[in-house]
Amino acid sequence: MNKIVEAILAEFSKENGIEALEEQDRFEYLTAYLTIRRHFSRALDLKDVVIGDGGDTGIDAVAMIVNGALMTDVDQVQEMLDQNGYLEATFIFVQCERSPSFNGAKIGTVGNGVQDFFRDVPQMPQNDDVKDATQIRKAIYGRASSFRRRQSCHIYYVTTGKWTTDAADLIARKDIETAKISGTEMFDVVSFVPYGADDIMRLHTATKNAVTRTFTFDQKVQLPAIEGVHLAYLGYLPAKDFVKIVSDDAGDGIVGGIFYDNVRDWQDYNDVNSGIRKTVLSDKKARFVLMNNGVTIIAKGVPKQVGKTFTIENFQIVNGCQTSNVLFDQRDKLQDSTIQVRLRLIWTDNDNVIDSVVTGTNQQTELTPEQIYARTEFAKRLENFFGSHPESIRLHYERRDG
Repeated sequence: MNKIVEAILAEFSKENGIEALEEQDRFEYLTAYLTIRRHFSRALDLKDVVIGDGGDTGIDAVAMIVNGALMTDVDQVQEMLDQNGYLEATFIFVQCERSPSFNGAKIGTVGNGVQDFFRDVPQMPQNDDVKDATQIRKAIYGRASSFRRRQSCHIYYVTTGKWTTDAADLIARKDIETAKISGTEMFDVVSFVPYGADDIMRLHTATKNAVTRTFTFDQKVQLPAIEGVHLAYLGYLPAKDFVKIVSDDAGDGIVGGIFYDNVRDWQDYNDVNSGIRKTVLSDKKARFVLMNNGVTIIAKGVPKQVGKTFTIENFQIVNGCQTSNVLFDQRDKLQDSTIQVRLRLIWTDNDNVIDSVVTGTNQQTELTPEQIYARTEFAKRLENFFGSHPESIRLHYERRDG
């Protein structure tokens, strides 16, 4: 195994109390975490998603996210429908190997396993975890009349090797399996993503390091001096440029960590977020800047500015999590500069200022005392404290679930 990946695995194993497991089992946990968190930024118990143990149909982990929540039992599906009046699901499948290379036959195995998972009568032997997941899948599709659109399916094949774009046979095999799954017409989006050692490092780094972004912000006004604030601007910028701020380095994932201080997590396509999406896709999209409350970014440290170019680091989006996620999800529709995003850009280290900005900018919808409390340093420390205990005695604390 790549030595850096080996070090990442050792650190991850220690952090999650799984050091006693075999290396392959620990690698399954690591890859499940790194891939699934690209779609699900809330607390994740990996035992709920890792299924690789014989009879796994060639899949090591499966996650089903419905209306922004991870489904772990059949009853949750109906609860989501009762709560929201609709269902939107994302299916995530992960297969991993410590092999230094990718294998075309394995790609076929993974593709067949995913297809079998969605058959009315699966043909492959299934272990108990896969059977439980299959029942949840049936519960989701049994309520297909409540779908707002076809669902999405994301498959990750992870090794410790290197994926090369000139490996024509591997690319062809991946495309064939993707086409087969797309051909079922069960999904609006199907992706089959190969990840190698470099990708593991990149995804791991994204979970650890403060994010730095540089962008052009020319349509702005600087606010007068405010006590406790280094610098502050109001303005707007093209949505296509804003999306780059919230995207990961590869441009195909959103950086969940920059919403850590937001009072709410991504709420999926509820009525409000569906309305935002409708505007983005309509012939009235130029009005977006007038209709949307925009985004508030708070950056700590010394402001960095060269002309119209700004560099922000250690920053948080404290208001606009829903807007950010919708725009990122619709990023392929933002190629021109028609859609503009209102932006408040604030540099401050003052916690009182930050708290007042967070509270004030989130008043367009009711905030409960629990949601405000979720931002306190004590709540954050408590979340980390609970997560640091061995699984056998761990209590679970959700800080900002909705």
